[in-house]
Amino acid sequence: MPSLVELLSCGIGAKWRVGMSAGTTAAVLVGLLAGACSGNREAADCAACSGPECQGMQDILPQADCATCNSGVADCRGCPSCDAGSCPSCDAGNCPSCDAGCVGPDCGTGPDAVAEPCKDVPPGGYCKDGHVYDCSEEGFCNAVECEDDGNPCTLEVVDSVGECVRVVNEACREPIHNMIRIFRGASAYYADWWCPLNDTKCFNFPPKMGQPISMVQDVSPAVGTCCVSKGGPDKDGDGFCDPSANRFRTPVWRILGFRLDGAHRYAYGFTESGDGSYGEEMFSIHAVADLDCDGKPGEWGLRGSMMEGLGEKPSPALSIATPLWFEYLPEDADGIQQIPAGWAAERFWGQSGWTLEEADDDWHEVFAAEAAFVPTFEDSLYSRLTEPIENLTRIYGGARRYYRQPKAQVGAPACQLPDGNLVQKYSKYLPAYEPLGGDGWTPVEQCCCASMSGKDTDDNGMCDLDCCQFSAEPWTSLGFTILGPHAWWYRFEELPLGFDPQAGADTFAFRAEAMANEGCNPVASRVAMIQTLDATKKSCGLPVLLDAPSDFPWVEYFPMSDENGSIRLPLFYFWGMSHVVGNAVWNEIGMGIPESAPNHDLDVVLFEPISSLQSMANGISAYWKDNCVLPPLPAWTPAMGGCCKYPFPDLKPSCKGDATYWQHEFWTAIGFRMVVPHHYVYRVTTAPIDGGELFVTLEAEGDLDCDNIPGTLRRFGVASTGPNGCTVTWIPGYDTDNLFE
Repeated sequence: MPSLVELLSCGIGAKWRVGMSAGTTAAVLVGLLAGACSGNREAADCAACSGPECQGMQDILPQADCATCNSGVADCRGCPSCDAGSCPSCDAGNCPSCDAGCVGPDCGTGPDAVAEPCKDVPPGGYCKDGHVYDCSEEGFCNAVECEDDGNPCTLEVVDSVGECVRVVNEACREPIHNMIRIFRGASAYYADWWCPLNDTKCFNFPPKMGQPISMVQDVSPAVGTCCVSKGGPDKDGDGFCDPSANRFRTPVWRILGFRLDGAHRYAYGFTESGDGSYGEEMFSIHAVADLDCDGKPGEWGLRGSMMEGLGEKPSPALSIATPLWFEYLPEDADGIQQIPAGWAAERFWGQSGWTLEEADDDWHEVFAAEAAFVPTFEDSLYSRLTEPIENLTRIYGGARRYYRQPKAQVGAPACQLPDGNLVQKYSKYLPAYEPLGGDGWTPVEQCCCASMSGKDTDDNGMCDLDCCQFSAEPWTSLGFTILGPHAWWYRFEELPLGFDPQAGADTFAFRAEAMANEGCNPVASRVAMIQTLDATKKSCGLPVLLDAPSDFPWVEYFPMSDENGSIRLPLFYFWGMSHVVGNAVWNEIGMGIPESAPNHDLDVVLFEPISSLQSMANGISAYWKDNCVLPPLPAWTPAMGGCCKYPFPDLKPSCKGDATYWQHEFWTAIGFRMVVPHHYVYRVTTAPIDGGELFVTLEAEGDLDCDNIPGTLRRFGVASTGPNGCTVTWIPGYDTDNLFE
């Protein structure tokens, strides 16, 4: 049972309890015993009293009548002008009928009064600073003054036992949570640029198409406030910025992957700063709000510095920045208040950061505050560009193969001509080189959003599957198709010799591009991959192996159309981090994740026709040497389309190795036949040319996916007679059409 001193301390009005000692309490007790609920009270029995001034007195004065105490007069005894019937509402925590003479926390004025009086104050409790405090038998209810710890994200309150307790201020959640989101995106972005300090090749950029983007973003919304009275976007007057699909559609926000689709109270900004030195500031993040709309905003800040001790290899966690303190500049204060980053993350991040740790033979979830600032792949720009980067990588693989193939075409770059003199000599009879490229974008609608009249019948923001849209050049030579819904559209073009005057007249390039209306926003984003080629070097200067950062192409990202600039992304980092699952490897036939249906295996596409044409050439050379004439020529063998089983074609066509197909006189004479299952049909044609020579064309044609669009590989030779006998000169290189369709 509580002591008498405790009971009386609890029973005396809140105004009188502040800092009251035991001696003072005893003195008050004497006065109360003498007057038995005196003051305005007319009776001494408080057994039925319900007012807070009588609480705890029942055991002391059990005999007296307390009718007047019940009238509420006792609760307004500090109000001189209140009579027995004019102040019943004091019990409820307000005093509308009391005049300016009212004092005490339950009436609206006086030294202990609050602007908004508490409701439902319990018996024996009291109101202070808008909070209701309860006195229990277990504790001493005392009005303790809590010291301010300088942290704006805590509130100091007094609990039921008189202890000063600090609780989390939920008003800090929005700005801190969103600033951590921005920090993770920024750390991942700057990690993309990591490069060993001693690797100068890492900085040999390809020609840049766009202007650099300044990584400085003024606060969004631009007015820096949500207050409608200050021009803020708050039409419903709820104190929040109204949702807007375009507010965060700027180059910097798209690069950092930050957007807010719902209502919010703060405006956000970002500034790149410093020189990137280890331990020095790299960027700062800002959050500004005028929460009471008085024209004096408060501002949050978070700074990121370059992580020290990175070593010679990039971090596998995409982390290159470490957070400094959160800083808060209140609207009515001169000094900056600092909040430890780990403390803030532990209380306001609420995503990931939780890890399992083993302790006492059991696993426990432990929050690692610093993990909140370590970005994952999902925070990086690469995660938002996975589709275009994967597909552009596949296109790049096809282009590498294409430009390393030897050509026998007039006007082809010198690096693709094994014997330019022979090509020049027989230029009248050889096919002309056509730069690889198409008529524009695929799909031709250049949009995957139904709301923008795009190729999206199911309105899911993705281009519908169309098996035929990639069945023309350049895709059929690059071996590229998409066999599912996709959000981006694509283009490939060859840039001619001398396209870059600074690189020289022998430089040309190929460029692959992807575009999309991200989020079906009218301003499209673009991703471009450009590879510079050298016509004077073997294989056009393409590295045989991609084993160094400088061997990889770079991706250029235009977040908001060409006019707003671009940034470069090192593709080697994307693949070196092994972010893409599947068989995504850099190899000679194609990088990225290949589509499953077209049979683009090297043994099928190239080995069979090249080895077969070589065997035919050997047989023709031997026969011509002995006879100085060729036997009658055959038609296509087997018959055209013979390797596809219509009307239900096999996606992996195969002709039987049937000897009866090869009984024609020509095949028998040169000793050629296919004795194993194969995918191509073959023929030989000839035409007389100047000087009595014979121009010989060997052809292999195959429809590898049985879509009636065959791919063709041709080889050329010149059969002649002279003093040294009959010979055939084979021109190195090939002519191809739709080879990887």
